[in-house]
Amino acid sequence: MSRKELVDGLVTPAHFANILADRYPLAEDLAEQIAGRLGVNPSYLLREAAEDEETLATADKIFTELSKLANPATESYVDQLEDRNDSLVVEMTTYLMKAVYYQQLNDPTAYEYLHQTYLNFYLEKFGRSDEVELPAPLKKAILFYKIQYFRSKNHYYDVLNNVTQLKRLVEEGTENWLNAQNIMMEACIQVKQFDQAKQVFEQTMRRVYDDRLFHRLTGLYVAYSGYCFAMGSVQEALLTLSMAEANLVYLENAPDMLTTILNNRIIMLTSIGELDKALEEVARFEALMGREREEMQQMMLPVTLIYRCEIVFTRKNWGLLSQHLDQLRQTNLTID
Repeated sequence: MSRKELVDGLVTPAHFANILADRYPLAEDLAEQIAGRLGVNPSYLLREAAEDEETLATADKIFTELSKLANPATESYVDQLEDRNDSLVVEMTTYLMKAVYYQQLNDPTAYEYLHQTYLNFYLEKFGRSDEVELPAPLKKAILFYKIQYFRSKNHYYDVLNNVTQLKRLVEEGTENWLNAQNIMMEACIQVKQFDQAKQVFEQTMRRVYDDRLFHRLTGLYVAYSGYCFAMGSVQEALLTLSMAEANLVYLENAPDMLTTILNNRIIMLTSIGELDKALEEVARFEALMGREREEMQQMMLPVTLIYRCEIVFTRKNWGLLSQHLDQLRQTNLTID
């Protein structure tokens, strides 16, 4: 439908252009007629700029819930979320955080659909959150979306820039602040700002123990093990991963974090030539995946096969390497 068709018999196209440019107000009776032609409620047009306390609280809750690591609880929350909301702040926050969620699940189809049908239009207008004045929940959602995008591209200077901005918008000690601290630590390690990474770890650890936030210990130790590994202290990194595993009891999503711990431990053990121990961890990983649904097993099979390839390559066992590569060719490989 063209603009002319939308307002035909209601107002002139020039008048409508002035409404869209905020030079004229959108009258309620006109909104009702336009809404009828668009198949939406009039409030969808009249309340798009709503930023009252309840609206901002709703958007902030969506940001907080979906900035957590994807897990079954997050999935049920996503399923219940309405895509449409009268307020653009709530609606755009929802789409941004759903995009983050689908990116975590490695679901490119759903991720791309959100962009093609909605996000690309709004990101072009509001994507530079440092240049556009936005309500806090929406600004946080845009920053978090960009952080996850740049993490996926390994652009860690951009991650560091955006997470620094995000930290200014969240209250110290909250779950959002702790998430930002973990990401900042990861980014500092990647860009080799090791002193700052250690400062972030120590600051966060103090807060975790002061407030008894023990469910954050595993994630913190995983991040710190990355710091130790980057500094060349592989044994300390492995010890820290053991501490991360010991604190899994405080977590609801323990299997997800155990997967990360096993991944990191396999890489570290392979790098220092502890190949028998690395193989034991691969076997643990495979046993863990064996308890998952078939779809998840198929998705993770290439990961464990690649680890086995790394190990037999290091041992120069070319026959076994050839077998593993043949198995790999028969799996559904992702871009990664």
